[in-house]
Amino acid sequence: MLRVPLDRVAVPSADAFATPLGQVPVDRQGRDGVVVHPAVRIDDWPHAAEHSLEVQLPFLQLVLDRFEVLPLVVGYCRPEVVADVLDVVHGNDASG
Repeated sequence: MLRVPLDRVAVPSADAFATPLGQVPVDRQGRDGVVVHPAVRIDDWPHAAEHSLEVQLPFLQLVLDRFEVLPLVVGYCRPEVVADVLDVVHGNDASG
């Protein structure tokens, strides 16, 4: 299995993920909002071998009408940094 060194949080550049049940759009607004954080970058390489999302998406498609996803791959970074990024994702002011 491919492993990618990552010292931050990676979001994909893709606008959707394909499953046998159709396309699941990526939350572009969320991605645009989170990439301004210094610990986040758009990087597809860490997502290439990550299959946990593709296993879950068809189940979500069966139970949810419409939804978007914002996949985040977290590398080696301090828990406080991850908490900061998640605050940005959830629309909270991470500055305190």
